[in-house]
Amino acid sequence: SPMGITIRSNVGKSFSELDWSNWDKWWWGAVFSVPEQKRSRRYRIQKKLSAYRFAPLQGGFWIRPSHPGERIGEYLQSHSGEANFRLMRFMPQCMFSAEEVRQLWNIEAVAQKLAKTLDLVNTEMTIIETMSAREALIAEMKTGDTVVNALFQDPLLPPGYLPAGWKGPELRAKFSLWIKQIRQVSKPLLNKIFR
Repeated sequence: SPMGITIRSNVGKSFSELDWSNWDKWWWGAVFSVPEQKRSRRYRIQKKLSAYRFAPLQGGFWIRPSHPGERIGEYLQSHSGEANFRLMRFMPQCMFSAEEVRQLWNIEAVAQKLAKTLDLVNTEMTIIETMSAREALIAEMKTGDTVVNALFQDPLLPPGYLPAGWKGPELRAKFSLWIKQIRQVSKPLLNKIFR
């Protein structure tokens, strides 16, 4: 379904790194104003902006570094015709500091979440060989859900805005290895279920 394709695409973005080496320092800005009586519409806009890693600079002005690989204009096209929503690219007259960006994206809390989730995957790696197919399938669903949720919080920012030792790339690499191994263990059960 279209919704399923969108969800799959959003999840897929969490598992790829962006190359910011040639970043032109431009930003996306999403400006919107929704009256209180239409707060459900405001919530939908905010939820969609959050999914694409925007953060609120002000209540109705959300920002994100502009990377051509993300195709933000295409992703937010459904809102572009609304009179109260405008998407723009802009160059700040004064560039945002690393500290400002870290506060906007709550980087300290995200760093803790990524580190904790990486510890979980590392622990799970040590017990794969002891699991039955049923245990492996349960672990794949539970741990997979935890990892996807953690990676959704990774703002995928230019490295200069992230603290040293950022665990996003390591978590992606370790989880990719873990999921391949755990699926080999759960495969006999899946074959039995879906034959």
